[in-house]
Amino acid sequence: MKRMLIYLILLGLTLAGCNAHRAYENSKAGQFDGVVEIRWLKPDRFLFVPYPPNPLRFTTGDGQVLEPKPMYTDGGSIPRFFWSVPGYSPWGIGPAYIIHDWVFMAHHCGMAGYEQVHFEDSARILGESTKTLMESHIVPKDETVFFNVVAAVKSPIAKRIWQKGECDLPSDAIAYGMAGTAREALLKEADMMDQKAEAAERQLKTGQAPGSATETEAIARGFRQRAEEARRAAAELDHRDADSPASELLFRLDFKTISSGAPAK
Repeated sequence: MKRMLIYLILLGLTLAGCNAHRAYENSKAGQFDGVVEIRWLKPDRFLFVPYPPNPLRFTTGDGQVLEPKPMYTDGGSIPRFFWSVPGYSPWGIGPAYIIHDWVFMAHHCGMAGYEQVHFEDSARILGESTKTLMESHIVPKDETVFFNVVAAVKSPIAKRIWQKGECDLPSDAIAYGMAGTAREALLKEADMMDQKAEAAERQLKTGQAPGSATETEAIARGFRQRAEEARRAAAELDHRDADSPASELLFRLDFKTISSGAPAK
């Protein structure tokens, strides 16, 4: 869940109990199909790229089909303190996090077919995709993990990201291209982010910011950060052959293979 910290885990660990069981039982399960392919771009910067022969799809409990497009992802943005706790690593329920990331990004980018998907739906969908992984024995069933993760994505922090987040999709050159063309695309992306930051800073100076000064300052900082991230990613490609792939395969999961019905370990 891109840039989302699960601040509610500690609270959830103490309050879950029967609430966790009730929430789990009330959630529907859906169905995963296709392949999850995660590619490494630079440290802590990953790409989800659809696998052309069999792209990842998740069908919700009410029959809605979600098919993510190329996007940046960090799995679940869980504080490092919790990574050693079973179920709380950034990739512990990776496919569910990918679907949730995509719902947010489709909303931010105004994707067709997602106009009627609201913030409350995003948490429901994460719950359904998580329960699907657990009921399919792909990950261990843990109602407390389910409860805490779903509670986190209902938080005010998550809602602000839903309302204020920016469309941030990789270009085809980055998702599918060679290192040379991807490097050029990343540098152009960095320049564009700098221009957006400068525009926000000018609005502050002239008193024409559409929101509060604090919000506009945060927006400008966000653009500067994204510019720096793009430049760091471009620098990572400096030492790579221009004709080699821009990203490296980190892992690939085929649901046809892993949905064997054997208990998860």
